[in-house]
Amino acid sequence: ALLAGVRVPHPKARRAVARALGAYKEERAAEALAKLARRAATYFVESEAGRALGKTRLKKTWADVLRNTRKRSFQEVIRNGAFDGLVELDPLRALPVLEQFAELGQPEPSRNAALAALGRCARETHKDECKLRTRQRLEKVLDDGFFLDRMAALKALQDLRDPAAIPILEAFKSA
Repeated sequence: ALLAGVRVPHPKARRAVARALGAYKEERAAEALAKLARRAATYFVESEAGRALGKTRLKKTWADVLRNTRKRSFQEVIRNGAFDGLVELDPLRALPVLEQFAELGQPEPSRNAALAALGRCARETHKDECKLRTRQRLEKVLDDGFFLDRMAALKALQDLRDPAAIPILEAFKSA
């Protein structure tokens, strides 16, 4: 029944269907989501489809989700959904993609979303060197980033759950 839902006319309903399909680790669900991620009537449906594709955890969907990181859209919603999908799919492969989009010069909504996703991504790699590199990057953003970048970096440091970040978080709490 959900597979038929990808053709409902209302975009909010298609978005909800895409979100629900992400819970299924099946080829049929991934194929339906890939079609939505490639070209949907609204940016928000494409974004949700990219996010849900990652949640299927099917490795063959990597290229479809990664493709959405190259799409420009209103407030970069397609790209931001793809970031979440990549983290869900394969955090170790997602980390360099997020680091690239966290650089200065990227569109601000993408940069903020990439920075915010870095903490969870590094934590889910279960590799200490990834966590350390990410924590150091986020600390640098806190020192010289724009306000929204700093807020995203704070969220990422919380998501990282690295005890070494506690003093920095405490300092911002009391500031």
